[in-house]
Amino acid sequence: MRGEKKIRAALPHLTERELWFVEFDSHRAADAAAIGGASEAQWRQYVALEEDTAKERKRRFPASVCPFPRARVDGWTNAELDELAKMYKRVFSRSTKESEV
Repeated sequence: MRGEKKIRAALPHLTERELWFVEFDSHRAADAAAIGGASEAQWRQYVALEEDTAKERKRRFPASVCPFPRARVDGWTNAELDELAKMYKRVFSRSTKESEV
């Protein structure tokens, strides 16, 4: 999984909304991997990232309510997709200094 280490390193520094984005995007990627014929090991990487992101979100934000509950069913709006892309760009462009994330 490309960028998994950077994403995992950034998890403790992401906002509640950003954690939701990563969790949903990991879920989407797991579905795509399963449908697209990825190996079970590759699929499990996405599932593990989704689960770890959910744990981090629940640990830091126990009363967390999904800001876009229909995303799993209907997909995201263009504005949400733009926000997701900006978040990933920020995560992947940062140096290894965690304080910058």
